[in-house]
Amino acid sequence: MSHNILSKKVASASFYLPTTESADKLHCRRAYYQIMAWMGKEEVMNAVNWGWTLQDKQYVPLMSSKNIAQDSLLKVIHCNCSTNCKTLRCSCR
Repeated sequence: MSHNILSKKVASASFYLPTTESADKLHCRRAYYQIMAWMGKEEVMNAVNWGWTLQDKQYVPLMSSKNIAQDSLLKVIHCNCSTNCKTLRCSCR
């Protein structure tokens, strides 16, 4: 299959990219911390060490700093939105 055909198929496909290893690790750490909080054991744990960050006196999930895919693949994949996807109103955000 030629690169052009593959690129067209990938660009028109409606699928989700699998998560990355670093995103999975952060998710698991946050889930573990949440379970410990439900069990009343979060006092001995620091949420910042378990996938959370403190912003404006609230804990928010720490996001992975790595790209979900290689830049070359991200350039090929796009949504089917009619806008330029720069606002949070876009359905692909």
